[in-house]
Amino acid sequence: MLNDRKTIGAFVYELNRQTGTATILPKKRVYRCQFKPGNYKGDVVVPAQVTYRRKTYTVTAIGAELFSGCKRLTSVVIPNTVTAIDYATFKNCRELRHVEIPDGVTHIGNYTFKGCLNLTSVRLPQGLTKIENYAFYECRALTSITIPEHIREIAVNAFRKCYTLKEIVVDKRNRVYDSRDYCNAIIDTKTQTLVTGCMNSKIPVSVPYIGESAFEDCENMRAIKIPESVKSIGNRAFACCVNLRSVHIPKSVENIGKQAFQGCAQLLRIEVHKGNKVYDSRGDCNALIHTRSNTLLRGSRNTIIPSGIVKIDEMAFDECSELKSVAIPESVKIVGECAFGNCPIENIVFPRGLISIELGAFFGCEELTEIVLPNQLKYIGEAVFASCSRLRSVVIPKSVEEMGIALFFDCESLETVKIENENVIIKDDAFYYHDKVIWV
Repeated sequence: MLNDRKTIGAFVYELNRQTGTATILPKKRVYRCQFKPGNYKGDVVVPAQVTYRRKTYTVTAIGAELFSGCKRLTSVVIPNTVTAIDYATFKNCRELRHVEIPDGVTHIGNYTFKGCLNLTSVRLPQGLTKIENYAFYECRALTSITIPEHIREIAVNAFRKCYTLKEIVVDKRNRVYDSRDYCNAIIDTKTQTLVTGCMNSKIPVSVPYIGESAFEDCENMRAIKIPESVKSIGNRAFACCVNLRSVHIPKSVENIGKQAFQGCAQLLRIEVHKGNKVYDSRGDCNALIHTRSNTLLRGSRNTIIPSGIVKIDEMAFDECSELKSVAIPESVKIVGECAFGNCPIENIVFPRGLISIELGAFFGCEELTEIVLPNQLKYIGEAVFASCSRLRSVVIPKSVEEMGIALFFDCESLETVKIENENVIIKDDAFYYHDKVIWV
């Protein structure tokens, strides 16, 4: 064997006798089939060299999850000899505040700094070429980041949930990305797509595309101006921007991806330019509507659903934290998946022509107490009323042909369900933990 695994000082090393190099391995033990993290704490210095049996080895790599879960680790000094840092190296080091990554490191792996809640600064090396998935996920104290010259690939979700990130700068010599016009964002230069933004981003007037999840989880962003240059807004581009208060869609926008504004709980104002040929907010309704299909894509707590709407799309009102009541017009035929999920709706009137209520449409509507469904309804999907904890009674009309799995799961206050069609197809566990069903 050319490799030896040895504990020397504070670290466990894999020593390669042929190359004279050493990799630091995680100091973990198995306990009840689970890995336990090492006990590194305070300020840790990784040595550049280690000697074993009078032979000196150069430390060139840090193994996967080496410091993962070390909750009292505050800083780490890594020597310039290190060229590889494996995945999840500092994952969930909640007290880690500062790290300097040596210039020889070329990529930051998946989850490397995930959950480092107090990481305030990190120096990215000039030789870095790649930042992988969730590398800085939930680094809540990180306020600024500088993308060096040689970066060629940045994962879409690399900086997700960095709530206080307010300054993003890309080295002007970088040939793949830029942060033109001091925009505090990362732009893919070739495709002209804004791929990562932050709370202080300003979308440049030269940008036609806002990428998938570009601003997702920017909790401290209250407003964003989308310029007339923008043609496309990607899937979940502004999802879970929980303090975003207003959105204006310019006439240039031709495509808005799925769930682009899902989870924007504090939205008060949604406005579409009257010259837009694809989308509208007719009658000042405070909603985003796909004009041709008459589908309401996103609403707010101030939305008045206009007549003519045929479908309320998936997650259209999801997480609207102050939505108390809803009037659905007679034109609506379909209520989509999770359309009103986790809304504090107290009462709702269904249109007579409603045909389908899809998966989880009213999941977690804890203030609902009574539901009377319309006589033309045919389909009720899975978990439609699950976790409606105050729901006491439901009348399911004769027209309903199928009821989905876990329809009333966790409806702890449910007293009676009246079912008028004795031939209705009831999927498994539709009445999970409930036996108070009345057939009429």
